[in-house]
Amino acid sequence: EMLKSAITFHFHLSEHIGGQYYSASIDEYKKALKHQIGDYVIINEMLSGAVITGDDTLFRDYRREIIERYFYHPGSDNKYHEA
Repeated sequence: EMLKSAITFHFHLSEHIGGQYYSASIDEYKKALKHQIGDYVIINEMLSGAVITGDDTLFRDYRREIIERYFYHPGSDNKYHEA
């Protein structure tokens, strides 16, 4: 049902990071981030990710392993946090 109203922008990030069309795994995101992705648009897309349907546990893993580093954590290495 979601795909009926989806636009190409909804798939932009996963389409370019993933090896399969319109999807990307956590490992594929990790691999892409090793190459120092510093593009504001890509990081913003990752930070604004949300669960629409599917496995909430998978999204929590994505948040913990991929985007959590972009949030400020007192007493931690905050080199990815852009304040």
